[in-house]
Amino acid sequence: MVPTWRNDEALWRRAHQLDRDDLFVCKQLVVAETEARPAAAEALAAGCSRDASRKGSHQEALLLGLRALGVRLRQVPEGDRESLVAFRETYLSIEAGRVAQAEVGGLRLTLRPGARAQRPWREDPGLLEGPLALVTFRLGLEDEAEGRFRRVLASHPNDISTLMNLAVLLGRRARWDEALALVGRVRSLAPNAPGRSRLERILRSGASLPTEPDPDRRALGLATVMLELGAPGRAFEVLQRFGDAAPPPVVLLRARALVAQGRVGEAVALVEAAKERDPEHRRQWEGVLGQLRALPARRGAPGDSR
Repeated sequence: MVPTWRNDEALWRRAHQLDRDDLFVCKQLVVAETEARPAAAEALAAGCSRDASRKGSHQEALLLGLRALGVRLRQVPEGDRESLVAFRETYLSIEAGRVAQAEVGGLRLTLRPGARAQRPWREDPGLLEGPLALVTFRLGLEDEAEGRFRRVLASHPNDISTLMNLAVLLGRRARWDEALALVGRVRSLAPNAPGRSRLERILRSGASLPTEPDPDRRALGLATVMLELGAPGRAFEVLQRFGDAAPPPVVLLRARALVAQGRVGEAVALVEAAKERDPEHRRQWEGVLGQLRALPARRGAPGDSR
């Protein structure tokens, strides 16, 4: 049995093999597998939710269904706006106490929230309130998303995921001090939280921009920060100040911003025009064009509102 104890995933997988009807064990295995094997975690949670429903354990079925839904949401690309809208509608239905249908883990689940007063997901913001705030943010509804993130933190002030997501949102709005304060809380609570050090570096870069005296350098820096924060629309808007005859670094940033919005054809046209203006570096431009033409013609709608 010693190998079973080498990590959480091995432990809970063995426990699940011994008793596949134990819903607590199923939940722990889903949590342990979510990062490394999200598709397997989603299918497991969905299957356990269906089994719980068949046995009449409707609250457990709801919680496991929400867990499966959350794992699935993590796998949805930024550009898949149609799926994000569907996720938001499902979460809003459950929040309002309405029965909702969801396709997760290869199964179609019926999620029954029951009486609104019970709200069994309250103890874990990662089940409904956090994902609803996140999908709202990913759809570009930033005012509503900020309010939802703050409501989560009011009841769960140390929720790492919510602290990180709100910091990204505030960074996109150039509210650097507020964003850095949130990341500072994450550093004190969980210094090794995935993405924490990178996010802090990006936000510090943004916070230093107002002291940059050169407006062109400041704009280039801000566009880079917005791209790294997942706001390509804002990055592209900032770069508009350079006009059509922009220098190569600006052209490349514009192309990155267009690709991140799924506008690959426009990125190709942009680089082709730059190649015509700058024949001296034709070979380098051709290299960039080769990479762009290898991408799908359209990768989805923008992931940010601007």
